[in-house]
Amino acid sequence: MSYSRHLHCSCGHPQAMHERGVDRCRHGCGCPRVKLSGRRLELLELLDPGVRVKVAPTYLVRCPECTREYKTRGYACALIQRRRCRFCFDRRKRERKRPDAGKSRPHDLPSAEVLASRHEHGTRVRYVGGFRCDACREANNAYARLVGKRVRMGLGDPLVDASRSRRHLEKLSKAGVGCNTVSDVAGVPRSSIAEIRAGRKLHVRKSTESKLLSVGPDCLTDAKLLPASPTWKRLDWLLAQGFTRTALAARLGSISKTPALQIRKDRVTARTAAAVERLYRELRSRAPRASR
Repeated sequence: MSYSRHLHCSCGHPQAMHERGVDRCRHGCGCPRVKLSGRRLELLELLDPGVRVKVAPTYLVRCPECTREYKTRGYACALIQRRRCRFCFDRRKRERKRPDAGKSRPHDLPSAEVLASRHEHGTRVRYVGGFRCDACREANNAYARLVGKRVRMGLGDPLVDASRSRRHLEKLSKAGVGCNTVSDVAGVPRSSIAEIRAGRKLHVRKSTESKLLSVGPDCLTDAKLLPASPTWKRLDWLLAQGFTRTALAARLGSISKTPALQIRKDRVTARTAAAVERLYRELRSRAPRASR
């Protein structure tokens, strides 16, 4: 064993001198217990040697953290590697899972119970803070009845099926309106829109559905793709008037050393289309005065 040099019996001989780590020392000293370095599980007594085939012996052990004594089955060569019992192991695991594990709570931050205690009994805040007296229960029941009444009157925000929103998003996608545009116009997070389109989100709030359905295929943002044919008609007219592609690129906002007119022939963004439209109107208004 690679760890045998760290484990010794009470006589000072290494643990490798014991057969299976449980029998007496081969030197004949008769040591029944094991002495370990560091805080490890302590073997107190051999309760059952486990002479049957494939049956491990039973030991009475003590945890070094909680000093709890309990019975466990296993070979000593494996048991002595444990540093704590199962209860201490699960407790440490739960602390690691908590987001605030190992962090001290600020002294000036009151707990939920302290915040609730600042209100009188018979309020829902007190009920949420953990108080379950008759007055606080009645206040919570009244709040639940009010919410149910608003829902029945159509004033609530219940969960609805997301299929209608999904079909509307598919229509917008075919019209060239992407998730980013819908998110900017409707004010709905892009992650939620992606979950709805993928079919992983089956229900949405009524307010969210209303926001998504209010976005039409005619909404414009800088990133929306439009057909490039109207834009190129204006560019062709400008090129026919004698303007070079380099001059047009510089007028459109290019800051490179050698401006180039790099516009696609099939689709352009709404921002590019608007810039070409403004340039076209400006130069066309000057063309008659320049020809006189």
